[in-house]
Amino acid sequence: MITLLSLLGYGDALITAALLERAGSAVERVRIVGTSITAKVGELLEQPRAPDQVLFDEVPAFYALKKHGPVQALKDALTLRRWSQSHVGPSDTLIFEKPPSVRNRWMVSGRGATIIEIPKHTTVYQDRAEVLAPLIGNHRFPPVALPTGKAKTMLINPSSRIAEKALTVGAVRGLVEAARVRDIAITLVDVDGTFAAVAGEVDHYLLKPALADAARALKASDRYIGPDSFFLHLAYYYRVPELVFFPEGSNYFRPPGLFEQGCGLYLKDLENPATLNPRLDWFLG
Repeated sequence: MITLLSLLGYGDALITAALLERAGSAVERVRIVGTSITAKVGELLEQPRAPDQVLFDEVPAFYALKKHGPVQALKDALTLRRWSQSHVGPSDTLIFEKPPSVRNRWMVSGRGATIIEIPKHTTVYQDRAEVLAPLIGNHRFPPVALPTGKAKTMLINPSSRIAEKALTVGAVRGLVEAARVRDIAITLVDVDGTFAAVAGEVDHYLLKPALADAARALKASDRYIGPDSFFLHLAYYYRVPELVFFPEGSNYFRPPGLFEQGCGLYLKDLENPATLNPRLDWFLG
């Protein structure tokens, strides 16, 4: 039995789920043990798939130590250890989406299973594809979708789980103005109310939407603009052309071809009209 421990956040869950979806019947060999996040993301797939077992409500504390602290991290690690005692044997292969091996091996020690970890070498997409290839076949991701024609609708999600990656209110206003002069209908996703000041400047304002509602709005849009967040991976999965802004020197989570095809920029470029405006002209049509 091959068991994929899908215990990370929304973006990681989607990337792995999309890769498994591409593998077709090969995934029949893979048991997915995850979280409620894994289940929610699975519902967004073209071929929805629920995890075979849900162990945690969210990312376990041993992968989110700063947020939950060492006590909860130990409790969650023991939960995984107890699970392994009754669900894992010597003939099994366990795939962890994140190192380090010392912690991972302790949580499943004594079962004799083969342990595989996905390293952080090139990009999150390439690393996962290379590690899983011997198990499910060689499935590569295509480059990001390129914009064609003039955009009529655009979705902006300015938020990110990491505050330093999010767009500012001023940057959002500038992007909204650029779309307005082109007569593009704008949907603004505001996950926590930070961008309420811009609500009156867009056509559709989605305040704290359910994930499924936000996904439907994205899928129906001609373009997507935002920072490094779950939505960039969802736009890539739905083949919605996207323009994504990263912190400088931090683009490990970029989809294939994002920068090579002109769809990736850095947050500092939002303050540089000479760089930003020509890219928007091309992207929006």
